[in-house]
Amino acid sequence: MDCRVDGSCTIKILSHYIWTIKNAYSSKLLLYMVASSPFIFIPLWILATIPQLSLLNDVAIYPKVLNPLFIVFLYVFVSSNLQHMREIYPTGASLQAWKHEQRMWMMKGITCNLYGSIYAIMEKLGVKEADFIPTNKALDDDAVKLYQMGIYNFQTSNVFLVPLCSLITLNLLAFVVGVIKITFHKEYVNEIFIQTFLAFYIALMGYPVLEGMMLRKDKGRIVPSVSCYSVIFSIAILSFGKLVVTH
Repeated sequence: MDCRVDGSCTIKILSHYIWTIKNAYSSKLLLYMVASSPFIFIPLWILATIPQLSLLNDVAIYPKVLNPLFIVFLYVFVSSNLQHMREIYPTGASLQAWKHEQRMWMMKGITCNLYGSIYAIMEKLGVKEADFIPTNKALDDDAVKLYQMGIYNFQTSNVFLVPLCSLITLNLLAFVVGVIKITFHKEYVNEIFIQTFLAFYIALMGYPVLEGMMLRKDKGRIVPSVSCYSVIFSIAILSFGKLVVTH
């Protein structure tokens, strides 16, 4: 077909060229996202510590409820969660699956991504060589039973559990303090609502961790020694935060 006579040929070529550019651009964005995803631990650690330490030291860092910018924070929080729900809805999953995905994303970001990134950086700098540590792959009847019941199994290294438990404990403390301030001083609602809600949301997502620390007695619970280390680490974070905020 002569393209000079029928312009549809030119349109098809142009459409294919545009599609190729868009596809290449999308591929680059995907590669950038995958490459930077391990560093999600940085904003997660910031969100799990800075607002809470500021709340405990009477420092408001977010817009007040009556401030128009409050709508921006509300929109980001609601829209991101609705988008996640929209993504899992076609799979037939329930809100329970959304809750578990949120929890696992936060837990992995706080621990696995942190240590994985540190390990990779040390390897690139030649500080540590790559090694492969064999792990026990044998099935444990108690672990299988917990999995089937939908209960978290915390039989893992203290290196992973202590930071996780410490942050959950810190957020629970910040939430309790925030509620007390709002209860006895109504004017605080306008100032620290976002910080209190953020602490509540993180503590709520970390409820299985709190349950493993305080309520559970089974084999998959968090052992008391980890809870003690977590309290000590939380106190260290609080002390450091007070030093930074007050100076």
